[in-house]
This record gives sequence, structure tokens and C-alpha cells, in this order.
Amino acid sequence: MVPVVEQFHSFFFTVAVGLLMGIIIDAYRSFGYRRRPGFLVTVAGDLLLWLFLTGLVFFLLLLNNWGEVRAYVLIGMALGFLIYRKWFSAFMLRLWHRIFFVIGRIFKITLFLVLFPVKLLQKILFLPLGLISMALDWVTRMLALGARKAGIRPRRWMKNLFRRWGRNKNQ
Repeated sequence: MVPVVEQFHSFFFTVAVGLLMGIIIDAYRSFGYRRRPGFLVTVAGDLLLWLFLTGLVFFLLLLNNWGEVRAYVLIGMALGFLIYRKWFSAFMLRLWHRIFFVIGRIFKITLFLVLFPVKLLQKILFLPLGLISMALDWVTRMLALGARKAGIRPRRWMKNLFRRWGRNKNQ
């Protein structure tokens, strides 16, 4: 027989587990609040959340009372969850919204600070290179047009040139 003191300890521990479950569920609710994911993403997220919570509760019950699930354990978790939902959920939901908002802002600022020099360097380097490429393209088109007017077929001429170069290289 388990002593009454240990049963009270287990009961209050399961109330704390119920509170923890409420905190995690509100964090999950807040994480998808702004994005409004699609149906399949929501179903997959819900499934992963409940699998995670099941594993967490199982692990915590193993630590506390060797995984014994009795009526007072279920009542304690339900009571803890209901206490959380009644008195703490609104505050914690606003807190989670702010936390995820700040994390999102920090991520955006960090991404900007990392990508801005790269984009600036890209514009500095690739603008002149792009202009040079356009000029070379224009020159080659004009040369090809002039060669065609002179009766030279540039593609056939280039193939023959490369064939001759390949034969000389192999010999």
C-alpha cells in the first residue's frame, strides 16, 4: 500500500503535469496563430503535439510514481489542466504571442543583416558584369550577322575549327 503522503505528492505532481500540458498546448496554439496553416498541416501538427505530450506525460509519470496510472493521477492532470485554462491561459497565450512575435522579428532582422551585404555585393558586381555580358552578346550577334552577309556560316565554321583543333591536339 502506498502511503498517503506519497499519494498527495503524486497528486500535486500530476496537477503540475496538467498545468505543463496547458502551457505547451497554448504555445502550440500561439505558434500557428498568425500563419493559419492548411488542414493537413494542422492535422499533422496536432498529431505530433499529442504524441509529444503522451511521451512527456509517460516519462514524467515514470519519474514520479513508476508509471502507475490511477484515478487520482487522471483527476490530478485534468484538474491541473482546468486550473490552467481558467486562470492562466489568457495571460500565457498573450505571452506566447509576444514571444513568437519577438523571435520572428529577431529572425527577420538577422536574415536582413546577413543577406543585405550579399545582395549589395551582388548588385555591385553583377551590374557591370551584366552590362559587359550584354555588350559581348551584342558584338557577337553583329559579327554573326556580318558573317552571314559575307556568306560564312558561323556555326559550321566553329565546328570545323574545333574539329581541326581536336585533330591537331591528338597528334
